[in-house]
Amino acid sequence: MDIPDIDCLLIGLYGDIKTGKTSFMLSMPKPLVDFDFDQSFDRAAVRALSQEAGLTYKKVMPEEELTDEILNNYDIIVRCYDMPLKLPGMVLEGFVDLWEGKLIPEFLKTLNTPKIKSIGIDTGTLFWTVDHQAQLERVQRESTNKARQRLLPVEYARPNTEARSLLGAARNKRKNLVALHHVGPKHGPGYETVRRGNREEKVFKSDMLIGETWSGFSHLGQIVDVIARTRVEQGCETCGTTFADSPSTRLEHGTHKLSGSVVPTLEVEHCGYSLTAGGLKFENPTFEGLYNTVSAMRLVDATK
Repeated sequence: MDIPDIDCLLIGLYGDIKTGKTSFMLSMPKPLVDFDFDQSFDRAAVRALSQEAGLTYKKVMPEEELTDEILNNYDIIVRCYDMPLKLPGMVLEGFVDLWEGKLIPEFLKTLNTPKIKSIGIDTGTLFWTVDHQAQLERVQRESTNKARQRLLPVEYARPNTEARSLLGAARNKRKNLVALHHVGPKHGPGYETVRRGNREEKVFKSDMLIGETWSGFSHLGQIVDVIARTRVEQGCETCGTTFADSPSTRLEHGTHKLSGSVVPTLEVEHCGYSLTAGGLKFENPTFEGLYNTVSAMRLVDATK
């Protein structure tokens, strides 16, 4: 069976701070452009630049322009943005200018630069914030209630379409994409334990807190190929494995000999190329390692 190679991989990655998200993003094929809202690149820059010899690096500050000359002459380009100030009750200002005046044109310019192989968004949480807050700023301008703080469900149509179009365009242009996200609450149907007098009952709730997921564009999972979570885990020499460090997991390992070192991990939650890839865990993950594994499992699944 002649199955074509995966020519680009789109990944949605989420995790707590300092769990290796940016380091993973920087392992993508170069040249790479990182759209940095989180100002977190510098923490991972030394590791990235030291692991691949000879890389050239350019940091484009908010007041500077992302030019064609820059896009065609560096291996790693970090495009920094300043987030507009938002305080409770204030009239929004600056989100439309950032979204329409800078981010969209520069994202499209990057997509249309043949030399660029990969795009990072750090973070997708703030990318989505700028998108829907730009819509709220437009609504405030047109409304008699200038202090309005929330969009109506129907008013999310434009930001949803814009986010979907920009992220999905990476596939059309054959660019790798890694969108990093903060951790957020996951809501859905479930059963809640409720005490009634001396009895406890399970009560069905159509919408309740059921866990954690990425914070940001809720339709991300429909666009990317892989959703994965990063963690920093404790190594156990007795088991030869790692585990998320908590009092309960420490108790499970009891008297085991722990390594004393922590290991960054990535666990695949969903994979469009291979259903059996869900649940896979990588230690010290890299883009190449994930890409090769997904490609191999895709071929295995195709022969079943």
